[in-house]
Amino acid sequence: MPPDSRAELLSLLSSLCDGQITQEEHARLESLLNSTAECRRVYLEYMQIHATLLIDPQILTKAPIRKPDTAEVATPAPRANWLHWGRRNLGQAWLVLATLAASLLVQFFWFPPTSPLPEQEPALREVVSAPKKTYVATLIRSVNCVWEAPREPVGNGARLAPGYLRLPKGIASIRFDSGAELIVEGPAEIMLDSSTAVTVKSGKAVLHATDSGVPFDLRTPGSTLVDIATDFGVSVTPDAEEVHVFEGELQRVSNTAARLGAEPECLKAGESRRYEVGSDRAEKPAIDAKEFVRYVVDNSRPALDPNAGLLAYEGFAYDRAMALQNGKATGGIGWSGPWRASTVRPGPKTEFGRFSLNIKETLSRPDAVNPGIGGSFDYAGFARTFRKLAQPVRLDRDGAYYLSFLFRRHRSSSSSPDSLGILLWSDDDYQQQNFLDFRKRLYIGIKGSNQLSTHLQRMTTTGSIPLAKGTTYLLVAKIAAGSAKPEQVFVRVYGPDESVEPEETGTWSLQSSPFRSDLTFEWIELNINGKSRQIIDEIRVGATWESVTAPWLAATKVP
Repeated sequence: MPPDSRAELLSLLSSLCDGQITQEEHARLESLLNSTAECRRVYLEYMQIHATLLIDPQILTKAPIRKPDTAEVATPAPRANWLHWGRRNLGQAWLVLATLAASLLVQFFWFPPTSPLPEQEPALREVVSAPKKTYVATLIRSVNCVWEAPREPVGNGARLAPGYLRLPKGIASIRFDSGAELIVEGPAEIMLDSSTAVTVKSGKAVLHATDSGVPFDLRTPGSTLVDIATDFGVSVTPDAEEVHVFEGELQRVSNTAARLGAEPECLKAGESRRYEVGSDRAEKPAIDAKEFVRYVVDNSRPALDPNAGLLAYEGFAYDRAMALQNGKATGGIGWSGPWRASTVRPGPKTEFGRFSLNIKETLSRPDAVNPGIGGSFDYAGFARTFRKLAQPVRLDRDGAYYLSFLFRRHRSSSSSPDSLGILLWSDDDYQQQNFLDFRKRLYIGIKGSNQLSTHLQRMTTTGSIPLAKGTTYLLVAKIAAGSAKPEQVFVRVYGPDESVEPEETGTWSLQSSPFRSDLTFEWIELNINGKSRQIIDEIRVGATWESVTAPWLAATKVP
């Protein structure tokens, strides 16, 4: 079994055992089980391990897993319904049924269903677990798109789950979590299969693969195109499909060839093929890169407009150090009122006293389009302050929010409680002033010496990143929100020598698991806590990637 097929099978089995498998994934699992005896062997072993671990993990050390005999593995599988295979292998079928029954019984008695929480306590039931495989891609950019049911992405930055997308009109760029990017030109119909596979039912599409070494499958009604680090276009009509390879090379496996076990066809850069429906005979038309839209460019909006999509900004341009304490800090844009409830407790043996506002020093990045002005939120010890957003961050509606700020740490230690970050509060939570209840706040920041962290109630994600003392970094976060689908948080930290991408990055430093919440955040808290001096500056909240990164973007270049 090829490594990529085995990885896909194990992923589907994991979703099955977790009870999170979708209809499309179930169909794909059945297809794999129909394909080879080896897939069925892996299935049996996996399910037996799953049930054994639930019943008694020590059993695995007492008895080996039963394996089919050589003759059974070597028997070719017909492409009939898998139930026919089960009838001919009755012993293994009973093993599967017993395994599944044991698994379900153990899960029922060990983890009985819980009663729903009362309606009068919504905050306690805001965040619940969500399927690990909820999303597979992100809508990066769209121009004049008209989406058609059953799926309608909200806008740029929207997270996409497996399923159909119909695009009667427009051009869209979709980046898969594996790194591959698909440019779709309407009218088109595609199906997002997984983070490493897509099916183009009709229309034109261009795939830009990555050099990560992870194969990506582009499927059509008649074939599967497998590539590594390839750029190619495909056009699917009711009569034929065309493939044009711009860079690299790919392998084409037609559905007929796959059934017969024939070798795949290799296409290299500069080659093109046209295949009539139901035939593997290929014509060789001249390759035409102009036939496809290879990059999405929106000329209708100004590039690097710092105010397009910007919801709130604070650069701490104040004249008095006591402005945060006396309610006079009303600068910036997108706020409802001044900074409030500023609290400071200086650390031992520090020069810092009553004020956390540094009016003399600001943070900036090299070659910034708009260098930082004003002061900064700067302290050694414990300091926090709050401000209300004019436009809240809503997790109960479909959309994407972005947050960015500059930070610098002069010294930090993993053994000390040093931390800096931004917390989002609901208005109810803020009015109750129950500061010890951290479950209702979304935290994004740095803890210890180098721990990037985000958490909200039962969702906690951390990751280590290299950080140097006395160095200014840019933190950019994305909050993917949904009314009927899970939320997800992404965080990226840029060093002083790292370039910020002109469109949403595909290499996040931290990515949370999907979770569910209906909270509405109206307040932002700046929080510094530690023995050493730490600084936060240039805070931006926006509805687009560009709105929170514009000051640090180089001139946008289109290949």
